[in-house]
Amino acid sequence: MLRKVSHLTSPAIKCFGSGTKFDKFDWVDPLNLHSKLTEEEKMIDEVAKNFAKEKLMPRVKEAYNKEHFDLDIMKEFGELGFLGCSIPDYGLPGVSSTAYGLINRAIEYVDSGYRSALSV
Repeated sequence: MLRKVSHLTSPAIKCFGSGTKFDKFDWVDPLNLHSKLTEEEKMIDEVAKNFAKEKLMPRVKEAYNKEHFDLDIMKEFGELGFLGCSIPDYGLPGVSSTAYGLINRAIEYVDSGYRSALSV
């Protein structure tokens, strides 16, 4: 006989979605974290993903084949405000830690080397 597992319907689990058992599961965002982002964080996430996909990906493939680290990519990170983005001083954006994480996640999706350089 199967017994009902009550901890699966706890409020802690329900906080990630609307709480109904009929919610469609989203494989891209299984914990529905995107809905918890501010408008600024959503915009930053979109800019970082678009840059990673359209500008970074093709150049990373070429750099990998040539065994080359492209410093121009780092300059573009700076132009976009990705470098030191969580620091509010020295004319830097001072975005939230969440926004910083979103930027790093988008870059990491393409290449961990450039993500490491970005965060250092």
